Amino acid sequence: MARKWLKELRTSKGLTQQRMADMLGMSRQYYHLIESGNRKATLDIDLAAEIAHIFRISLKKIYDNEKGGQA
Repeated sequence: MARKWLKELRTSKGLTQQRMADMLGMSRQYYHLIESGNRKATLDIDLAAEIAHIFRISLKKIYDNEKGGQA
């Protein structure tokens, strides 16, 4: 399941995959796999919290997006 919501958030803030990966402390390739849904089928709480912090959104919003694929 591709994480369209995550890509939309990232691009709406003008961030590249490389910049996101740097902010999360991972390689761009690994971040791409997460965003495309090929890794981390379920986001762990630590990664979800980091993403929430970067985008200043609630963990509930991430949870809702993960469960329903909402943007």
